[in-house]
Amino acid sequence: MSGELYVYGIVDSRCGLAIAGRGMAGGSLQLLAWHEIGAVVSSGGSFPLRYETEHVLHHERVLERLMKGHSVLPCRFDLRLRDEEEVAALLQGKYAAFRANLRRVADTQEWCVRALWDPEELAAWEELSPHGSSERINVDVSDSPDGGAAYLLRKCQAWRREALLHDFAETLIEAVHEPLQRHAQESLTRKCLSERLILAAAYLVPRCRAAEFVACFRRQRLAFAHLQFLLSGPWPPSSFIDEELRGPLMVT
Repeated sequence: MSGELYVYGIVDSRCGLAIAGRGMAGGSLQLLAWHEIGAVVSSGGSFPLRYETEHVLHHERVLERLMKGHSVLPCRFDLRLRDEEEVAALLQGKYAAFRANLRRVADTQEWCVRALWDPEELAAWEELSPHGSSERINVDVSDSPDGGAAYLLRKCQAWRREALLHDFAETLIEAVHEPLQRHAQESLTRKCLSERLILAAAYLVPRCRAAEFVACFRRQRLAFAHLQFLLSGPWPPSSFIDEELRGPLMVT
C-alpha cells in the first residue's frame, strides 16, 4: 500500500476486517494492525476532500458497516496519514488508550435522545413549582417603567423563569431519562440547553439491549405526549471516548 492513507476508525484487530468494499476515492478498505488493535484505512494517493454531503456520508457509511461486525472508535472526517509507518506510529503511541477505550465500548452502540417542549407551558408549571404562585412579586412600576424598581422586577421574573425551567428539567430527567438509563451501560446528559431543548442525552447501549432501549423510548414518547422527542442512532460511541483521544483524532 503506497501513498496517503485515509483513516476511518480503530478496531480490535483480532476480529480481522469484517467488511469489504471501497473507501474514499475508490481505495480498497484494509486493516493495519498493531497487536490487539488496528486502523481501518483506504488508499488512493493524494485525494482532496471537501466537507460536502457526498464525502461526509461516504465516511459515515463506512463506519456504519464497520459497526455491524466490530466495536469501533470512529475517527474524525478527513483524517489522513502519510503512510503505513505513520499509522503504525499512531497505533503504538496511543496503544494503551485505544485498547482501554475499545474495551469500554465493546459490543455497544450509541443512541441519542433529545426532548423539547413549548416554553408557553411554563404558565401551567408555575402553579406546581415551589418558585411559583406562592412567590409572586406584585410591584406597581407603571409610573417608572424604566426605573430601578422595574429593572429589579424584570430580573426577579427572569430568575423565577430560570428556576422554573430548572425544576421542569429535573422532573423530566427523573421521569424520562431514568427508565432509558436502565437499558444503557453508561449515559451522558445535558439539560436546559435552551428554552426549548430541555434534555440532550447520549446512551451507551449494549447491542443485545438495543431493541429494549428503542421500545422504552417509544413508551416514554407516548407517556409524555406534550413533549417532542428525537431519537437517533445507532451511532459509533463517540461520546464515550476518553478526552485523551478527542480533538484531532477522534469524532467529538
